Amino acid sequence: MHWYFRIIKEKYATFDGRTSRSEFWKFYGITMLLFTVTVLLDLLIIEFSDDAIYAGYISLIFVFVLFLPILAATARRLHDTGKSSWYLLLNLIPLLGGATLLFLLLMAGQRGSNKYDSET
Repeated sequence: MHWYFRIIKEKYATFDGRTSRSEFWKFYGITMLLFTVTVLLDLLIIEFSDDAIYAGYISLIFVFVLFLPILAATARRLHDTGKSSWYLLLNLIPLLGGATLLFLLLMAGQRGSNKYDSET
């Protein structure tokens, strides 16, 4: 888990460089698992609390804290495949854009150096 916290602490909003496919998907998977836990906690608060004013804040804070690291890790993953960070804008195209971005994120990284950094 030290690599997970290293991504958050040392590369919080670092958009330059590269991230390997395995590192990215491990980070993304654990982040989604933690997000699921925060949503479940929010649902428990709603269910068992008479004062539901705090409902939804746990997952909202989680999203605010990890939005930049996820975005930065995705940009670095695209760099590993030789693509620009601007490819993140593909998410703005319904269905087709997200599927294309997913394909790019699943691709193997370029061996050796590329224009974004040296090999990871």
